[in-house]
Amino acid sequence: MLVLVAMGIESFVRRDEEGFALFVEASRHDRAASELLAYDVENRNVKQKLGPRQLAVPRTEAAMIYWAVLLFFFAAERNHAFSIDWLNSGAAQAGLIMDGEWWRAVTALTLHASSAHLLGNLVFGTVFFFLLAQMVGSGVAWAAMIAAGTLGNLINALLHADTHTSIGASTALFAGIGLLAALRQSEVGEGRRTFKSLRRWAPLAGGFMLLAFLGFSGERTDVMAHVLGFFVGLGGGWLLARFDRNWAGDVMLQLKCIGFSAGLLMVSWFIAIWTHP
Repeated sequence: MLVLVAMGIESFVRRDEEGFALFVEASRHDRAASELLAYDVENRNVKQKLGPRQLAVPRTEAAMIYWAVLLFFFAAERNHAFSIDWLNSGAAQAGLIMDGEWWRAVTALTLHASSAHLLGNLVFGTVFFFLLAQMVGSGVAWAAMIAAGTLGNLINALLHADTHTSIGASTALFAGIGLLAALRQSEVGEGRRTFKSLRRWAPLAGGFMLLAFLGFSGERTDVMAHVLGFFVGLGGGWLLARFDRNWAGDVMLQLKCIGFSAGLLMVSWFIAIWTHP
């Protein structure tokens, strides 16, 4: 009725046996029907804004698996388990990656140079995983971090000399920071306009500060890998935010992402061991 009033068409509503009926003059029936149809079509295609997302409860089991995987490969490399040269088989050597050994961009995420290197990635990786998993769920969080970390390693190999070699979960860790910053920035941007310009960019500023604080320390730090992981994560976070869906609430998607993550790691290490035992 309000639509018709706005268009200058007189109308009134009357209650009948079936509910309510809208009446207009017979001479204006066609125009009224056309305006109501146009209004219905227009609003049917309007994307309804979701309310504030409910934070998911991160799965502790996923963090435990993360610790188990990194600890296993650290111990295996140190003890040459199964007579395999884990480091030479899985390190992200730029020349070999450019020659087609793409799987090294994945396997390198599971190797570490020292116990301090490992411990830092275990602790900080768990923290940022939990924060990201609250927003997108545990499965999507791991899949996104591994995928972004892998892409970061691939780009890193492209930008370095053939002899450049890197290892560590740091690239995926900083990808997680980038993912988290982009998702938070997108959510804050949908809030009220009070202090909106400052609040909207605060998550990104925080992400850059974490990158500067954590990503540039250490004598053997691969700074470029950290930076690339962070920026790939930013892109992935903005891509996820564009879909504007409840990622954490989709149980099947979480399971598929867990399967993807596990499958990618297993296939990559299988190829690495098969080609470089």
